Amino acid sequence: MRVTKVLAAVVLFAGAAALAAPAPGAAARDADPEDGGVRDGVYENAYFGLSLPLADGWAKGLDGPLPSTRGYYVLANLTPADASTATMLIAAQDLFFEPKPVANAAEAVQRFAGSVGPASGLTLSEPPRQVMIASLVFSRVDYEGAGLYHMLLATDRRCHVLSFALTARDPDALDRLARSLKDARWTDAADESVPLCVREQPAAARRARALSEALAPSAEPVPVRLIIAADGRVRHVHVISAPQATAELLTLTLARWAFDPYLSDGQPIAIETGVMIGPSR
Repeated sequence: MRVTKVLAAVVLFAGAAALAAPAPGAAARDADPEDGGVRDGVYENAYFGLSLPLADGWAKGLDGPLPSTRGYYVLANLTPADASTATMLIAAQDLFFEPKPVANAAEAVQRFAGSVGPASGLTLSEPPRQVMIASLVFSRVDYEGAGLYHMLLATDRRCHVLSFALTARDPDALDRLARSLKDARWTDAADESVPLCVREQPAAARRARALSEALAPSAEPVPVRLIIAADGRVRHVHVISAPQATAELLTLTLARWAFDPYLSDGQPIAIETGVMIGPSR
């Protein structure tokens, strides 16, 4: 019954709209957060526009879990040859689907710092503050626990909080690990090829609600990111977390949506937005 209803929704919303033709360079521009990886000693993530050379002896560690239904990603787990001495965990939280909404990275780090205390077994070494790393503003907090030294660094990218959780056995090693981030290269977040981040596109939200009503009541909510081209057609669909069959059906459906172009200073531009498909929580 659930599949039948979803297929009915496909027919309902597909219409005659064709897929938006990908523009030159769209492969990198329309990448998904989880597409990054280590290649030739460099962690690269086209979605976030990040290229981070690994220090000598460092390599990719164990894979993390799949993206969550609330848009949390473990992007990379980086470790030295002796993994017991230090780690770097690169992660991201989608601000569209954050279960306890925050406005930005600074607020997320402040909230985390507020959770550090006796109950957590951790103690703050230094309170949250802003620092510049490789031309980007990061929020930083330092803390200790179980004989280890930790640093959380977070910045804002494409309506995500992109974070680097660093751990080391001594403060000097932690500082060296933090300094290695200065070698990171970032694409300009204001580059016109990167779609504008729009927290809610009203027409997309209305269609998402209508599609949700067509799903079986027991269906789990599915977070989806959409990139809408300047002409209003959906250019890219990213079903963040769903069973494969559901993801394929939703991709087919949402890829055929079309809207009035989004205008900035009177000019149509590409945007990126998010919708939740399924019953509200």
